[in-house]
Amino acid sequence: MTYWMFTTISTVGYGDFSPTTAPSRIFIVFCIMAGVAFFGSEVEAIVEVRSLIHHHKGRYVPRDRDVMHIVGVGPGVTTLSPTMEAFLNEMLDSESGVTAPDVVLLSEDPFDKELVHYARTELPPKVRHHV
Repeated sequence: MTYWMFTTISTVGYGDFSPTTAPSRIFIVFCIMAGVAFFGSEVEAIVEVRSLIHHHKGRYVPRDRDVMHIVGVGPGVTTLSPTMEAFLNEMLDSESGVTAPDVVLLSEDPFDKELVHYARTELPPKVRHHV
């Protein structure tokens, strides 16, 4: 009876072949439970990916075709270290006579509040940022 309940509830269906002995029916019940658990974990992973995509919807659109861009990737770009500060100042220095490139920082980790504050207050106003 348990086999028929699990097969019906899980919507697996009875199919053309079905187990006839008690041990095979018990085995199939465990297989169905494992399948339902696996399906649930996969649905959870898909929902998490959709959530991450929705949360990180930032997009880089170049200002101009002639403007170069530099991409910084990894966990090191999320904090305002002396190295990051020197890098940003060097790349965005407008006194050199060269058009400053767009600097795009990508990380799965959230950006440090200090870096966000620095980007909003210390960098030139023409620098666009999405943090």
